Amino acid sequence: PGDQYHLQLRIAGKWRSVSWAKLGSRDNSWPTGKYYLATACSDWELQEMVKEQSNDSLFSVDVTLKQDLSTFQILRNRDWRQVFYPCLEDPDRVQGPDDLDAGRSWTLPGRAGEVFRVQLHRACKQGEDQRSVTWQKLSGGNAGEAPLVPPKSSGPNYCLVGSWDNWSRPRVMNWDPEKSCYRSRLQIGDGGEESFRILKDGLVDQAIFPNCRNARPGSFHVVQGPGPNPHSLCWTVGKRDGAQPQAEYEVQLHFDKAGARPKKIKLERY
Repeated sequence: PGDQYHLQLRIAGKWRSVSWAKLGSRDNSWPTGKYYLATACSDWELQEMVKEQSNDSLFSVDVTLKQDLSTFQILRNRDWRQVFYPCLEDPDRVQGPDDLDAGRSWTLPGRAGEVFRVQLHRACKQGEDQRSVTWQKLSGGNAGEAPLVPPKSSGPNYCLVGSWDNWSRPRVMNWDPEKSCYRSRLQIGDGGEESFRILKDGLVDQAIFPNCRNARPGSFHVVQGPGPNPHSLCWTVGKRDGAQPQAEYEVQLHFDKAGARPKKIKLERY
């Protein structure tokens, strides 16, 4: 981090060439930017992390959980192409910033109403980008109450993706141990309806989708996947369901009794 390059584009008629040369490096420092926390319980709205006065490589933010077991990621400069997320093989190792997260995220193991402090430590030492993400509960909960246990980090994530942002950004769904399902929030836009499907680990070729176009949750259809979705099949909710623009729904992904295969999609209106 901090290395600088000079780039050149040369154009001669129909010919093009690109060259680059290293100029130098910044010893033990580079532009850190600003960092933001995005949590599933706030529908992935960004909350700026504050740099600690006594440690300019430590950034913190306090978050109040709006639901049990909220997942989160950290972004640099409000850019979803610069995401920090846990390593799949070693969840204690931080990867990023990049857009290769495939829905991977950390989980705050608390109940609705509890307050957590999330911290990002990022420093450059001897040219190495050192990163760590930690959190601690500050308040909330009852004495003697057993902590909630999030799903295993090694297990798959399931992500909601849809028409509201032109299918560009998968949202990690939260596991709900009481309902035994993965869930996420959906809001109907000004157009009056939205379409969606679900991706295992955020991968396009691991889609969960209906066996017909624009299936309505609650109507007869068969849930397929995870696997390729060559015909871009999806669920659709909105006008035909009596929903108005800005109406909010909870999308639920339920599995069979063995927990091996997706069984049904359920919608609950807020």
